[in-house]
Amino acid sequence: MKKLLSILFVFIAFNASAQKLDTVKNAILVQPVVIDALMKDTVFQLKWEAFGLKRKDTTGCNTYVQMFDRKGKQVRERNIPIPYSVTSVWLDDVVIDNYILTFLGLQKK
Repeated sequence: MKKLLSILFVFIAFNASAQKLDTVKNAILVQPVVIDALMKDTVFQLKWEAFGLKRKDTTGCNTYVQMFDRKGKQVRERNIPIPYSVTSVWLDDVVIDNYILTFLGLQKK
């Protein structure tokens, strides 16, 4: 009987998995926020791409932001302009991360 229970517990342990949250590669994990109550869409992760950035340009750039739910399904997308005052001090992506999170009213996890 002990052998049977041991085999059963080993089988359960191999099949059990932790809840995965970072399902989108290179995404920023954020505190969950409901963005659409009717569709029950909740943002758990986001990622962005910058475009329109030119050397020695004083107009800033634009970013394409994608927001994902817990399972990695895209729930919303949006373009967010980044002003020159932010891009001029862009030494690390954290500067843009923080600007986008503040703009959207989200908090890092």
